[in-house]
Amino acid sequence: MKKIITFLLTIIILSPINIVKAENLKGSEIKNFPYSKDYYISGIRGESDFYFNIEKQWKVKDCYLNLIFTQSNLVDSNNSNLTVFINDTPIFCTSLGKKLGYKEMVKVLIPKDELLTGFNVLKVKTYRRISDKPCEDDFNLGNWMIIHKESFVHVDFQNINESTSFKEFPYPYLNSGKENLVDSLIIIPDTYGRGERTTALLIAGAFGSYRRFDNLNLKICKISEAKEEFNKNIIFIGKKDNAPQEILNLLSSEELNKLDNSSIIKQISSPFNKDKKILIIISQNEECMIKAAKFLLNSSLVEQVKENSIVINKGMDVEKKVPVPKDKMTLKDLGYDNTTLTGAFSKEAVFNIPLQRERFIMDTAKIFIKCRYSKNLDFDKSLMTVYINDIPIGSKKLEVNNGDNDYFEGTIPEEVRNANYYNVRVNFNLQLKDYYCNIREENSPWAFIDNESYVYLPSNINRDIIFENYYNPFIIGGDFNNLVIVFPDKENSNHLTIGANIVSYLGHYLQNNSGEFVAVKANELEKSMYNNNLIVIGTPNSNKLVRELNKNMYIKFNGDFNGFLSNNKINLYKDYSDEVASIQLIDSPFNKECSVMIITSVKEEDLFLGGKFLNVEGLVQKLKGNGTIIDRDGNIYYSYFGEKYEREEGKLQNLKSINLNKESKNLIVFVSFIILFMIFISIFFIKKYRRS
Repeated sequence: MKKIITFLLTIIILSPINIVKAENLKGSEIKNFPYSKDYYISGIRGESDFYFNIEKQWKVKDCYLNLIFTQSNLVDSNNSNLTVFINDTPIFCTSLGKKLGYKEMVKVLIPKDELLTGFNVLKVKTYRRISDKPCEDDFNLGNWMIIHKESFVHVDFQNINESTSFKEFPYPYLNSGKENLVDSLIIIPDTYGRGERTTALLIAGAFGSYRRFDNLNLKICKISEAKEEFNKNIIFIGKKDNAPQEILNLLSSEELNKLDNSSIIKQISSPFNKDKKILIIISQNEECMIKAAKFLLNSSLVEQVKENSIVINKGMDVEKKVPVPKDKMTLKDLGYDNTTLTGAFSKEAVFNIPLQRERFIMDTAKIFIKCRYSKNLDFDKSLMTVYINDIPIGSKKLEVNNGDNDYFEGTIPEEVRNANYYNVRVNFNLQLKDYYCNIREENSPWAFIDNESYVYLPSNINRDIIFENYYNPFIIGGDFNNLVIVFPDKENSNHLTIGANIVSYLGHYLQNNSGEFVAVKANELEKSMYNNNLIVIGTPNSNKLVRELNKNMYIKFNGDFNGFLSNNKINLYKDYSDEVASIQLIDSPFNKECSVMIITSVKEEDLFLGGKFLNVEGLVQKLKGNGTIIDRDGNIYYSYFGEKYEREEGKLQNLKSINLNKESKNLIVFVSFIILFMIFISIFFIKKYRRS
């Protein structure tokens, strides 16, 4: 099976190009790519695929696979082996006869000249015999192997110190070779305004869009608080009037003269550390400054810049608009190639399909798999089965007359229809007649999946506003959805950092850069902004909007705003309620078409708890409902609030009551029958003994 990538978005960001020549190589770094799960292989022939990425700024020095596996102790030592391929080139083979321990380890060197910049495919193929009856070995439950998730690909590399052109953005400010991907600091002047704040958060969103599958830990600092961290790569954002002279000295007089009606993006070697870079985004005009950030959100424009600076003026078109996904999405649209499966018995192809969390999939959704297969099968026993998220959708018997042009079509069932992604498995059970022992490879059965196969997903934008569907409603159609982030009036770097990391997570789902987005302090909130979707950050003492919204919150503060109150769904101990954070998604009291997310706590030091759970993917997935409490130990208490959920709970209670009433009636009838029967028996015996 040949799969180009997991997601189409990854193609856009990480498409393969040639590795550039090294200039000024720095210290060696390492990157380990771990397997995400155990891979189970059964039967004579087995295969597992693993994907890893080589960045274009890496000069690879060493690369190897650390393979950890366990196999059944039933093995024919003369006829069992394991072969490793990199990008379809065989690089290693070993006998399996003596490797019978638990979690055996094999180190496989991967030749540097076989690596591609971008995605690389590493295959492990096995041929295992446990008897002299190969036709039975595929069915024998004792013929198995597990490749353990502790396996990993190790890359030892040096980062190439490129020229000062910023076409490689977000490198070096994001560096995938480090444990902490963020190798930079965003700095704004002490006397910053709405333009610098909004631009800084848009840069955070850009980082997230370039690193869609990574957790980022960004930091925004005022310049007076960042002196000790000037040794890092720096992104400076400011106006000409509030930028320090040491920054202005890095601009030419011609560039300085353009700042009133344009913005400048310039990258040069940092004056604070010659081994680092500084990216300057500067303008006296707020609109142009924000447009510069949107330029950096447009990767196709960034890649075209060969110089170390660019002027962004008001009339420049920097908009990036990816078409809204169609109801019908083919595998080709998602970046998958045609797929060929070879070999007898169970063979499987896997496709991952991301879904937009703001859309509600309708009950007419279906999946269509276009395929063909060899005609040397035992058609009485051969079939194909399709699974979505491990739930079988349906099976189809393979027919000799349809071998050149066949298809599977199935309705997507309700239990998986509105998941956040589809993991589609297409399994072919390719049985052969008289499969005795010595079938040659060229006569091996095969199945082919055409990448014109598709999912049909008609939908409406009416998903529930709950954390299971978060990033909705703040990102719609791959763009910001009229979003305003509201900070405290006396905001500090910690508040900005929390906001930046929330936006970096939202950035994972950004495809466009034309949506309305602004970041303001509570006292800067204009009347028109109340009609937008809001994200409000702060304590009741630092952000007056939190106090204003308290009456609308599901988990309210007490009258003194020094603790959260218990309610009919979440019970809080008094001494506990002032050392927690709360994240709540409520209907906007200002505009019924919009929503408000509030990240709040009694104490400033607890605000970071809410920010952390909205930034790290593994923690975001733990959030449920629309009202949560998070304590300092990471414990989460949540529930579903609002009229809709009250009605649903009421219906459920009524249903239970109805069922209970039916059961009670049945019990009464049964008991009555028993009592009548006992009375009848008693009367019968009384009459009998009277006669006696």
